[in-house]
Amino acid sequence: MLSMYAQVYNLVFKRFKATKQFSKFLKYSFDHEYDFMLDAINYNRYISYYQELFGKENVKILVYEKLRKAPQSFFEELLDYMGIHNDYNLSLLMNKPYDKRSSPEGYQTDTRSLDEILAYYKQRYSPHRSINLPLSLKKIIKKIKLSADFKSNIQLQDIERDKILNFFRHSNQILDQANNLNLDKYGYF
Repeated sequence: MLSMYAQVYNLVFKRFKATKQFSKFLKYSFDHEYDFMLDAINYNRYISYYQELFGKENVKILVYEKLRKAPQSFFEELLDYMGIHNDYNLSLLMNKPYDKRSSPEGYQTDTRSLDEILAYYKQRYSPHRSINLPLSLKKIIKKIKLSADFKSNIQLQDIERDKILNFFRHSNQILDQANNLNLDKYGYF
């Protein structure tokens, strides 16, 4: 949950003057409590909805922190839920040789122009659609390089961390009790 704030901040809000610093971003989020940020990470709300829609027995909740701390146990639980019981499948999940997202070089977003990124998404989602932009705008878009420091390490002050945890404490406790998740073990409250 805390990392979700850092990700959204890095991807979007640090680009704006009013939320340039993480502390300002948190203040903005809590000053606008009914804003999309707080609503978007209210896991209890979404999980309860899916359980109501599909039936509680058809919704498996796995905690990301468990994946980080005990990956074998995490994957065993996932495979068991899916009805897959063999060591070969577990070894495929556990021995993933390379994950570009966690590699030192990460994604090279800062080396691509806005034009290249837009072309990629156009080709992926709307390959048959023609987009005619004026030549002057095309030239400008090609020159825009997206600088992205996604590896920024944001350090929360204790007061900021406590505010986030306190805001979601009740919701996380309901989620925890209803689904036997042991969220307290992972610092959710």
